[in-house]
Amino acid sequence: MSVSVPDSTMSSIDAEVKRLGVNRSHFVAEAIDFYIGNGRNLENEIKRINNDLKSKTEEAKSLSGQVLRLEENHLTIENQSRIKEDDINRLNNELAEKTRENKSLAEEVLQLEDSLPTIKKQLAEAQKESNSKL
Repeated sequence: MSVSVPDSTMSSIDAEVKRLGVNRSHFVAEAIDFYIGNGRNLENEIKRINNDLKSKTEEAKSLSGQVLRLEENHLTIENQSRIKEDDINRLNNELAEKTRENKSLAEEVLQLEDSLPTIKKQLAEAQKESNSKL
């Protein structure tokens, strides 16, 4: 078999032959065997890996979109949470104010209850006086 190759390829072959310590015929025969056998398998493996890579890239894009949507939802929920927190604080302040008002009213009721016997006594005396005048 006779084959013509460019000078640059022949220089590369000669460098490999020298590095490996084999003759040209042996090197070229192995190169052909590799290309026909393992080389083909590697080519197919590369194609399979490229297809897997494309698939994984699409999956990553899809997941990236999902992450963006989740981040947007997270921000929305975070804002809603802040609003709810503000509402809770406002209601707690209102509750504290109403509690103070109730305490004040309870104190007034106690004072009125304390003065009730005196008022009843005064009323009874006024009725006696009114009865005696009648």
